[in-house]
Amino acid sequence: MINDPQIIFLDEPTTGLDPHARRNFWQLIKNIKAQNKTVVLTTHYMDEAEQLCDDIVIMDLGRIIEAGTPHELLAKHFEDVFIYLPQAQVSSELVNEHGWNQLADRIEITSKNVEKTLSLLMSNNVSLDGLHVKSANLDDLFLKLTGHSLQA
Repeated sequence: MINDPQIIFLDEPTTGLDPHARRNFWQLIKNIKAQNKTVVLTTHYMDEAEQLCDDIVIMDLGRIIEAGTPHELLAKHFEDVFIYLPQAQVSSELVNEHGWNQLADRIEITSKNVEKTLSLLMSNNVSLDGLHVKSANLDDLFLKLTGHSLQA
């Protein structure tokens, strides 16, 4: 950084940092990017890649398996969002009728249309207390593309 480089290579720079230090480092990277400098970052932290990277390359066992912007890749591989509700709030008949997943303590619903799904739940008098809606993230993408968790 002393020579004011135009390209900066960072290999796993936040490994071992606590969450606060990681966020501070992320801000440093954002400040460097704001100076129109190129940052090449390797990371196993998908949330970090999603926050910092304009373009990503996903590799598995030394091979590039996908490349693009985080938004493009997520849109390409995921149409649905995940809706979670406490299991006690949804009748087993409704779960079976719609083929929803029954997890240990909650019901998982995949949906292309959140509003329609929520309307269906409300029309069946399902309480929305504890509702959680989650879009796919880069962790989900990595697992989908590789079929396994991150390698050591």
